[in-house]
Amino acid sequence: MSGLVRWRLGSRVALLALVVTIVACEGGEKQSAGDPDRALARPKLSDGGRVITFVEGSPGLQQLQVQALGRERAVVRVAAPARVVATILPAEGGQPPVVLFESPDLTGTWSAYRQTRANANRAALVLARVRRNFADQGAVQREVIEAESDSAQTRAAFIEQTSRLRTFGFDPDELDKVAAPTAWLLADVPEASLREVDRGEAVELVLASFPDRRFRGKADAVGAVVDPTTRTMKVRVAVPNAQGDLRPGMYARAEFGNPIGNAVILPVSAVVVVEDKSFAFVRTAPGVFERRELIVRPAGPTQLVVVRGISAGASVVTSGAMLLKGLSFGY
Repeated sequence: MSGLVRWRLGSRVALLALVVTIVACEGGEKQSAGDPDRALARPKLSDGGRVITFVEGSPGLQQLQVQALGRERAVVRVAAPARVVATILPAEGGQPPVVLFESPDLTGTWSAYRQTRANANRAALVLARVRRNFADQGAVQREVIEAESDSAQTRAAFIEQTSRLRTFGFDPDELDKVAAPTAWLLADVPEASLREVDRGEAVELVLASFPDRRFRGKADAVGAVVDPTTRTMKVRVAVPNAQGDLRPGMYARAEFGNPIGNAVILPVSAVVVVEDKSFAFVRTAPGVFERRELIVRPAGPTQLVVVRGISAGASVVTSGAMLLKGLSFGY
C-alpha cells in the first residue's frame, strides 16, 4: 500500500472518530439537560416555608411516608414527679388515726391545726354559754364581748392552719376519716396538664425504692394554688399500704391516665418541635405538603393525641418529617 493511500485512509478514520465524538457530546448534553435529579434539585417553598412542593419523580418524595389519620380510643398520659408525704396508721380505742409526715413543717402544721381546732370548738361553746347567761341576766355585756373576741381569734387561727394544710394538698377533714393503713403522695402536675387530671381517677406509681413494681392508687384531691415558681399544682394520691412498703420521704413517678373516646392519634415520629411548638406536615395534593401547628397530649411512649391542628382523615407524613422540617424552617 502506497504512502498516499495510507494517508487518505488515516484521514478518513480520524474524521469518523471526530464525528462520533461530536455526536456523543451532543447526546450527552441532551441527556444532561433532561436529568431529573438536576432539574429537581430542590423543592419549591411558598408562604414562608409553610408549603413545600415536590415535582413528580423528585428523590425527596421517596423518603416520605404518609398515613391517613382515623379516630380511636386513647388514654392521655401525664407523668409527674411525686413523693410520699404521709402514712396513715390505725389507732386504738377509737382515736383518730396516727399520721406520720415526711417533714417537720407538715407535722407542726398538723399539730397546730388540731390544737387550733380544739381551741375554736371550746371558744364557740363558751360563747354560746355566755350568750345564754346574758339572755337570763346571768352575765354582763362585757363578758359577751370578750367571749366573742376570743371565739373570733381562735376561729381565725383555725382557718389559717386549715389553709396551710390545704396548700400542702391535705384536706384536714379527710385526715381524720381516711381508712388506715394508707400512704399519701403529692404529685407536682404541670399547670398545662391539669386538664388531664380528674379527682377520683386511677393513678399508677413507680417508686425509686421498688423500680420493678407498680403501685396503684387514686387521685384524692387537687390543690387550689399553682406554685408561682414551678407552675405546678399539687395532686394528692392515696395508695393502700397494708404491708408498710411506702414510707414518708420516698420518691415516685405518678402516671395519670384520662380516657378519651374518638380521639385523633398521631405517631410520635410525625411531630417535630421548633421553639417549644409542635408541628406536623399534611399532604394536601400529590407532592404538596403543608406545615400545621398542633396542640398534642401524650398517649403512651409512641403515640400522641391531637387536641387541635389536624382533623381525622388528613394525610400526615409519619416518616421523613425531619426532612420537611429542614426545608420548611431552613435548617
